Amino acid sequence: MTGSRHNQRSVLSAAIAVFSQRGYDAATMDDIADFAGLSRPALYHHAPSKQELLRLALEPLLSALESIRLQQQAPHGPAITRLEAVVHQMIKILTAQAPCVTLLLHLRGNTDVERAAVSRRGAIDNQLAELVSEAWNENSIRSEVEPFTAARLLIGMINSTADGYRPSNGPTPQHMADEILRLALHGMRSSH
Repeated sequence: MTGSRHNQRSVLSAAIAVFSQRGYDAATMDDIADFAGLSRPALYHHAPSKQELLRLALEPLLSALESIRLQQQAPHGPAITRLEAVVHQMIKILTAQAPCVTLLLHLRGNTDVERAAVSRRGAIDNQLAELVSEAWNENSIRSEVEPFTAARLLIGMINSTADGYRPSNGPTPQHMADEILRLALHGMRSSH
């Protein structure tokens, strides 16, 4: 990269790549500067610390996911319908920001920034779990299915889309969400 092409977006992309390759704890500002083709002082022009780079990298993803929760605050229609809408919105966001999702899912919570991100992710997961419980209470989910376990498995499927998503040669986010919902709500067993 040439110096004139460096902006915060390119620096954050470099930081995400380095954090993903080396792990957040092992990555250094020198690693990020080298990857971006910047001097260390030039990197500090964009962010004063590795923690700030992490915060800036994760903020758009977390804010987008939290906006889904805010949209779902007022109950409209059956919980199962709202659950389906949330899953579709989540998949759309996660596939659009897959490198950040992978980074978020691998954080250990060793710093204040990591702990805040993990906490925000936990709140998003809890919101989805509450929606699964509502659907269970409305008898939209089989009574023998334990809502907490179902929610954890659904969250796992949703999060896994970031690892396997390839926009150029795979299913669309819409199709992925449809398949997750089909598997989660109807199972894999054939009716034959």
